[in-house]
Amino acid sequence: MSSFAMTKIVCGLAAVCFILGINAGDVAAWTMKKAPLMTKWSMEGTTVKIDPAKVWPLYPRMQMRRPATWQSLNGIWQFQKAANETEALPTGNLSGDILVPFPVESPISGVMGRSIDYQYVWYRKIIAIPAEWRTGKKILVHFEAVDWKTEVFINGKSILVHSGGYDRFSVDITPHLVAGDQVLTLRVFDPTDLGNYNPSGKQRVSPGGICYTGSVGIWGPAWMEAVPATAYINNLKIVPDVDNQSVKISVSMAGDPAGAKIYAFAKDKQRGMWGADSVNATATTNLTIKLSAVNLWWPDRPFLYDLGIYMKKGGVFVDSVQSYFGMRKVESKAFNNQKRITINGQPIFVFGPLDQGFWPDGNYTAPCEEALRYDLEMMKAWGMNGMRKHVKIELDRWYYYCDSLGLMVLQDMVDVQAGSSPQGYINFMREFDSLVVQKYNHPSIVEWIAYNLNYAPLVHKNLCINSHL
Repeated sequence: MSSFAMTKIVCGLAAVCFILGINAGDVAAWTMKKAPLMTKWSMEGTTVKIDPAKVWPLYPRMQMRRPATWQSLNGIWQFQKAANETEALPTGNLSGDILVPFPVESPISGVMGRSIDYQYVWYRKIIAIPAEWRTGKKILVHFEAVDWKTEVFINGKSILVHSGGYDRFSVDITPHLVAGDQVLTLRVFDPTDLGNYNPSGKQRVSPGGICYTGSVGIWGPAWMEAVPATAYINNLKIVPDVDNQSVKISVSMAGDPAGAKIYAFAKDKQRGMWGADSVNATATTNLTIKLSAVNLWWPDRPFLYDLGIYMKKGGVFVDSVQSYFGMRKVESKAFNNQKRITINGQPIFVFGPLDQGFWPDGNYTAPCEEALRYDLEMMKAWGMNGMRKHVKIELDRWYYYCDSLGLMVLQDMVDVQAGSSPQGYINFMREFDSLVVQKYNHPSIVEWIAYNLNYAPLVHKNLCINSHL
């Protein structure tokens, strides 16, 4: 069985186990709107195909999987407009509903409002913490994408402000838990293209020409998971070293890893398993796994290795994450005096669309997993080997399918509008840095295109950087 098939099975099983946290009253309150153009995944004729109790149910981050201890927060949330960034936190129920993770302007969200009318919005959801998570655990709430500025409240207390519409972020809610259910509230501000300080790409409050409808608010999955209270695996940086037949892994840990030991195992189902372990773990622990045989990642044969990272403390395994990687080397080399992208030393021409990443019924968010995957499978079926992702960053599951199908990605950073302020440059660079780190491990990303469209502060337009330099 391929790594791709195996991970699909794991995620499918995990989906059966997650807790929806949606009550019957919530589901009854949501009604999908209808735009002039809908897709077959959301509506056929007059039949709505979106189930608010099963929206985007699979594990969001395929390179950092803890399938046994997570809970989806997608589904119906309370929702209403806010007056401004300083409006007092609402103390009761909000006046409306929205289907997360679809942005405010989308028909599937049930709101289908204009960006200009929804620059400030509130989200609210009642969440239940499983009893087994209450002891010896930290509870992390994750947001894969919220456009643009988000303030997170738990039980009435502001605990995080995040600026950035494309990089994911997380918050530890453990210190603020109360008995019984928890009240999770978000205040979101998004000026779309009216701001001169926020990366917004091709979103417009007045769409037209080559630019499209905005995507205010939550447009990526929301979810939470339980991790060990004392120390846990927080991030992985995976660097394939094709020349030396090895893979280098940097394991970042949160909390106190003193006395812990880290184990890493790479698995190739055709040839065997290889491992490495640390003597003593530190906040960042570096390991190298030597592979006795290498299956290279190519667009026409996108071989993926399974990767398991385990943390042992006090003689007990206390945390683990499942991941994957592809053995491939990306360079820029001259052939006949012309620079070429090379994969594993061989020049390759990236052939595919200028992929916009907009949906008529979900805006920034595909209607469902099947729709997201179908787009990419059809590219392969039509003989393409990649695409340029045009001034939009996708969710991790999109890159996972590119990794698995063998589609190369020329990845644009999302631009700020022309005439941007100095703060716009600061916001742009902060989010760019964050995104390169977050997407680093995907073998499909072979190039980052830094500046695009209207905004090129201080440096040359279309500066391209190799994602693994």
